[in-house]
Amino acid sequence: MSAKDVLITLLGSLVTLTSHAQINTLELGRSAILSPTNSFTGTRLLSENHSLDDELNKGLDQSDQDLHTSTPSNCHQLSSAYGQSSQSDGTVVTNGEGSHRRTTATQLIGYLVAIPSGSFRMGDINRVGYDDELPIHEVEIAAFCMQSHEITWNQYQYCIDAGVCPDNSASGGDNGWGKGNRPVINVSWMDITEKYIPWLNNQTGKTFRLPFEAEWEYAARAGSSTKYSWGNGVDSSKANYDHRLNGKTMPVKSYAANDWGLYDMHGNVWEWTQDCWNDNYTGAPKDGSAWVEGDCNRRVKRGGSWEAGAIMMRSAVRFGGLLNKRNRNNGFRLVHD
Repeated sequence: MSAKDVLITLLGSLVTLTSHAQINTLELGRSAILSPTNSFTGTRLLSENHSLDDELNKGLDQSDQDLHTSTPSNCHQLSSAYGQSSQSDGTVVTNGEGSHRRTTATQLIGYLVAIPSGSFRMGDINRVGYDDELPIHEVEIAAFCMQSHEITWNQYQYCIDAGVCPDNSASGGDNGWGKGNRPVINVSWMDITEKYIPWLNNQTGKTFRLPFEAEWEYAARAGSSTKYSWGNGVDSSKANYDHRLNGKTMPVKSYAANDWGLYDMHGNVWEWTQDCWNDNYTGAPKDGSAWVEGDCNRRVKRGGSWEAGAIMMRSAVRFGGLLNKRNRNNGFRLVHD
């Protein structure tokens, strides 16, 4: 067992001993978005009278508006994404009694940040990490769009309500911490790629996916060459890490974004990527694509979590997880080409 595996095991055991024995799954108090009789991908929720571009620009707070106008790309201009509604006013029938609820693209997707094309040195460039972060290699990245924060319970719950995504309460649910704008947890790589993403793409008419590992590190660094996107030091004002501090997930955007406008790329929850696990970077793609060779029963996770120590939050850190494993440290965000 590697030093990193030992560290993770010890931290997990300590938190398990000190955590609450009872796990309460909180009720959201909202009606189901789709009836149980809908097909796998469900009825689209967006109004056919509103483009996705219109919806994405509603409800942004001022900080996101500033990012929106200064970002050199067109990630907000995802036009031609019209949903199919059962009502002419864009509402969706959510039960057999005729009540309606309208869901916007903003509610499903959130805000997309433009990640510019470029190249970077990937791996343990600070020489403080693990062997699986080597060898350092140059990678070319094409421009893409990335969700500004991790998928929240508010966003994921729509897929559960649709009867598509599993209700993961049996796997721990929200761990008794509350849902809302906290990142969804206890989701496996398979839950995301086989259930949530196909459902979301059907709702929006677009093609979202998990980030490739190289894309993730490039976006997390946001042009930096330090251990973290903000520098080489870390404390509780920068990110949610170390179980002795908050001891649970925090609502997304509780900490400042990196220079490219991405929140919580360090800490809060480990984020799944598309790539298969490999013990080092020997033979890794240099064009930014996903590495689909290696141990594909395990997939790469990035970013550290609320439980992990500071060393595990570095931009270069990588960890492998079983693709069908759910736990309270795992979450995700999506990208769009």
